[in-house]
Amino acid sequence: MDTKEKIGYWSVYVFCILLILGYAFFIYTFINKSISEKYFEVLSNDYKNSPVILSLAENCSSEVSNLMKVYCVNAFIYSQYNYSNFTSFDPENIYTVKGDCKFYSSFYKLTFDNLNISSRIITIPKHAYVVVYDDEFYCVLDQFSLLCNGRV
Repeated sequence: MDTKEKIGYWSVYVFCILLILGYAFFIYTFINKSISEKYFEVLSNDYKNSPVILSLAENCSSEVSNLMKVYCVNAFIYSQYNYSNFTSFDPENIYTVKGDCKFYSSFYKLTFDNLNISSRIITIPKHAYVVVYDDEFYCVLDQFSLLCNGRV
């Protein structure tokens, strides 16, 4: 076997490995998204009428625009923020146990749902955040930051 044949075989081998890794990454991403969406569905059913969520939604509902409601919810989350790797979600824990980015993203999403503001939880490896939007604005939020229409 000459050098050109060896290079050809190695090229095919490397291509197959990359193809398998790409497929595995796609499957991982697809499964991860499905798990995140299922996780939120369970939370939504269990906690959409949580007293803490309802109270915050009622408190912020008096704001004049949806954008001001987003700022109102963010101000509350920011005032309560304390990172904890605690994995159990219960909105009542915001005052005591605190939570991680999935906790705060779920808290945001449930509150925005109660305020009838469109939002979506986005998950990436090792982080989760919320995008909230309507016809006049969009915002990206996590437990300690808020970016609306490209402005902090």
